[in-house]
Amino acid sequence: MRKFLLFLSLIVSMVCKAQTKQELLAVGTMAPDFTVTDSVTGKKLFSLSELRTQVTADGKVKAGVWVVLDFWASWCPDCRKDMPTVKKIDEKYGKKIKLIGVSFDTDKAKMNGYLSANQYSWLQYSEFKKWKETQISKDYHISWIPTSYLIDPEGKIAFSTLNAEEMLEKLDSLKAEL
Repeated sequence: MRKFLLFLSLIVSMVCKAQTKQELLAVGTMAPDFTVTDSVTGKKLFSLSELRTQVTADGKVKAGVWVVLDFWASWCPDCRKDMPTVKKIDEKYGKKIKLIGVSFDTDKAKMNGYLSANQYSWLQYSEFKKWKETQISKDYHISWIPTSYLIDPEGKIAFSTLNAEEMLEKLDSLKAEL
């Protein structure tokens, strides 16, 4: 009976993840814009749209950057399991892409303590509200964490996943383009 219940819970989990994956923004969709602020001063650092391909005043095309948005929370066991892989992404591609952690923590001190204790130093964004109350979770259709999006230099969704290892594999496949 125990084995059956364990098997059943595994199947339900897999079905939920599959449904969640289907609900994510489609490849080719323009990524919703948001503004990243300094968590200490509250000053604007940049908006996502500012990282896109731009045409300068003299008509030259300024290449945009690839962006990885990693949605997570310090209280989430699956997120904690994925974070070492996200750190690998930062170490391997951090100079070629913009990696932005999007935390659903409500307690800034707990989030920062977790990041510091594990030496996770990439840029973090948080509204410090409950997950389902955040605008970014609504804009990006987040119903499961961890979730990651890869955004191309033009600002369009290039890839989405519920697994950091899959994101790393996708970046490895795009290595020449990054």
